[in-house]
Amino acid sequence: MHPKFSYIRAAADALCSHCGQSAPHADIDRRARDSITLTPPDMTTHLRSNYAPSEAEATAIEGILPTMEADVLFYDEQIRRLEEALSTLRPRRDATKEGIQRLRSLLAPVRRLPRELLDLICSFTIPDYWFDAEIAQHKLVFAQVCHAWREVALDSPALWTHINMSHLDLTRRAHRKQGRWKEMLQAYVRRSGVRPLTFKIWSSSPEHQRGSAADAPFFWQIVAREAQRVRALHLRLPEYMAPDTFPNALPALQTMHVGPQRPQTVPLYTLPLRSAAPALHTLGVYDMQARYLDVNWANLRVLIMPTYANASCEEVLAMLRECTRLEALEIYVGYVDDETEVREGDVLMPCL
Repeated sequence: MHPKFSYIRAAADALCSHCGQSAPHADIDRRARDSITLTPPDMTTHLRSNYAPSEAEATAIEGILPTMEADVLFYDEQIRRLEEALSTLRPRRDATKEGIQRLRSLLAPVRRLPRELLDLICSFTIPDYWFDAEIAQHKLVFAQVCHAWREVALDSPALWTHINMSHLDLTRRAHRKQGRWKEMLQAYVRRSGVRPLTFKIWSSSPEHQRGSAADAPFFWQIVAREAQRVRALHLRLPEYMAPDTFPNALPALQTMHVGPQRPQTVPLYTLPLRSAAPALHTLGVYDMQARYLDVNWANLRVLIMPTYANASCEEVLAMLRECTRLEALEIYVGYVDDETEVREGDVLMPCL
């Protein structure tokens, strides 16, 4: 049976009932419903066989092809017009959606939280190792939420009061990087406002033994300048620290943990804590003997000496007899070969 070839030509553009302009989508929608426009619709059987159209059929096909090619041009034009319209509509849609999101953001309840509460929330996001982390390596998750919260974090003084410089390398190898730690130190001090400060320089690793921030003049200049705010110091002292390096007055200093940078080394001089830090009430001494500290022992509330070795029992008792107001004591005394007698009531600590 020979097929009868025919083709339904695309209709002319429909006109919009509102504006009278061409509305190609109306014709496209109609043609989508009438999907079969070519007869026969499926010519697979003929294409896979040795079928050859007759002269009449070839004439019919040649008459159909120009019409179909014209319709292809028609569809290309409609697609171009639709894509042009879409290229205009999509940015407008995206801009409108973004506007909706911004307006909804303005209505968010979190915007009504007072600044003090945001500061408190920010403080709870600080990890437990905040103080032990290297300076300028803190990851403030709170500051990554949005620009406004970042401003809150940067302007929250409580976040910048603990300054840890334990891992800084001030040897000649790092000479080119010294300017950076100075900028970081100044930034911390500036952002802390008027809050009490805590400085920690507690590295005893070999790579930092030859160059420590504890003997950097710039560091001690900052400590002396902010003496009224220095609440706590954690220091590993180098052997060659000059006697005039330690500030003469730290009236706000209440807590101090001190030890030599290398264990079993002897400081060159005695730290004048009795005169420089009259408010000191918590003292931790590590890897060194108390004889190198001029301290008002009667003023201490907390005393920590976990590695108090190579001291005579009489020396320890003499120190403890002065600590009459201690509320907490942690001390380890290494083995000594003496026969000092400890009598009942020899050391009185009624508040312990």
